[in-house]
Amino acid sequence: MSLFLDTSAIIEWERNNPKVVSFIRAEKEINISSICVYETLVGLKREKRRKVLDFFSSFPLTSFNSDDSFLAAEIYQALTKNGKVVNSRDILIAAQAKRRNLRILTGDVDYSVIDRAFGLDVIKIEDLK
Repeated sequence: MSLFLDTSAIIEWERNNPKVVSFIRAEKEINISSICVYETLVGLKREKRRKVLDFFSSFPLTSFNSDDSFLAAEIYQALTKNGKVVNSRDILIAAQAKRRNLRILTGDVDYSVIDRAFGLDVIKIEDLK
């Protein structure tokens, strides 16, 4: 099963977190969401962009489409029905991962909330060995 990198995983890679770098290097198939590209670039200092853009170019970029939006709306409704509030972009990224049956590497607790309500294959950065 392929791996989807959340923005938090990309940031940890950029910071040379040895557990994240090692885990990513060991993976055979990695995908990155176009939403994560946006999130990463808006928070990144200009001098670090080249390294990250080179990293992005190494993997397939997954664009958000209408089927993703339908599933994202279902996830949002399932969460709000249970009184849960998470970042909207995380819901969009989760929908992309779920539709494509991708594991998601993240340090963001929102994905654990989504997993409990809707089911995702979440790999927490804190759990990496």
